[in-house]
Amino acid sequence: MRAFALLPDAIALRFSDGSVYLYTHDRPGAAHVRAMRERAMAGRGLSTYVSQHVQQRYAGKLDA
Repeated sequence: MRAFALLPDAIALRFSDGSVYLYTHDRPGAAHVRAMRERAMAGRGLSTYVSQHVQQRYAGKLDA
């Protein structure tokens, strides 16, 4: 994970390959977005959380 952006009802993640994925309250769901935001702000555990709980359930892939 290279970077993240916190949005009102979502989080966008930039991965090391440059791809950017959007995770929203609609997909994968508010509880997952909340957990991802907490880990992003803490500076640890976000990549592990995504790989274990969210995987490819993102709302969309954004242009970098």
